[in-house]
Amino acid sequence: MKRYDICEECSHFNSFWKTCNQCKCFMPIKVLIDSAKCPKGYWRENYANAPKKEEKERWKEKMQ
Repeated sequence: MKRYDICEECSHFNSFWKTCNQCKCFMPIKVLIDSAKCPKGYWRENYANAPKKEEKERWKEKMQ
């Protein structure tokens, strides 16, 4: 499971604005930042090293 998928299942995720109600970040961008962390600790460390290209492609697919 990737970072954005975790966000989409979280009760703090605003699906209309694609933001987190905890940190107020725009999640399609935040998930691409290696050093970014989930304020609730839902992202494991290995997600921080997820390939950015793969995350970008997954985001493009979701927008279509």
